[in-house]
Amino acid sequence: MLTKHIVHENLVWVESNQFSEQDRSILLNEYSLPLGLLDYVSDDYEQSTYDYNAASGYHLMVINLPVLLERKVRYTTRPISFLFNESIIFTFNTGESDAINEALRKQITENKAQLTVNKMLASGLEEAFQYFMTCFHTVMKTRHELDELISRHMTNQNLLELSYLQQTFSYFNHAAKSNVDALQMMLDAEYGKLLRPVEIEHFENLMVEANQIKHMVRLESEVVDKVAQVFDSVNNNNLNSTMSILTFWSLALAVPTLVTGFYGMNVLLPSISPKYDWLILLVISIVLIFLLIWTIKNSKRFK
Repeated sequence: MLTKHIVHENLVWVESNQFSEQDRSILLNEYSLPLGLLDYVSDDYEQSTYDYNAASGYHLMVINLPVLLERKVRYTTRPISFLFNESIIFTFNTGESDAINEALRKQITENKAQLTVNKMLASGLEEAFQYFMTCFHTVMKTRHELDELISRHMTNQNLLELSYLQQTFSYFNHAAKSNVDALQMMLDAEYGKLLRPVEIEHFENLMVEANQIKHMVRLESEVVDKVAQVFDSVNNNNLNSTMSILTFWSLALAVPTLVTGFYGMNVLLPSISPKYDWLILLVISIVLIFLLIWTIKNSKRFK
């Protein structure tokens, strides 16, 4: 759905949510946007980038932001696109968050007369990075909760959440790095060279914020990987302990079978009394089991 906002006589903002084929037709016919650019902004898996279409005079800025899936710790990323020239800016949101559009509406309400395309772009990017940081802190809290479980009982659900956490940080890592690259491409291009000093300062502050997100995500991702390694080690130790117990009891339970089989079936041995033979076999089995226990406990191989 397209929503047109006439900010003032020199600036128009066209807001797009849930991009449809009808929207594509309107943008092609009424705004004469190039088909290639529309393919970029409608792609749910477009990577962060900056590009300038000389034929149409439009600049394209794409960044990737987190999108929450069905679980509280499982995120992916989706692109947010800004398509603009000197007098009009289009925003395309393929995710579910409306934070950027809310920020731009607020700008129109508070600073309508002073707004320019560059100011709206900077405000949109600033809100995008703040939203990214909010999602990052939410995921980081989950990681701290999983940290505390290392010394306590872990469930299969905890392990599943940890795998989702690793997957989330893989997406975050790629998105944060590509966002920095896209912003740097824009500042290095002709567009960046034509910015006024106050605008350059604003975009440089955004670059600092984007780099901060990139470094924080990378460090937290490394911590999550370490936590996963600890979880694996603890699980392996628990599995080894379980297997040791099962092995011990398998050996212990095999002793009576060996004793009774040897005594009663394979070899003809003297009998004290049919009435007490079973008791003798029981005593022999118990002695051998305790001997087995003592051997295992004192063997370095089983420690």
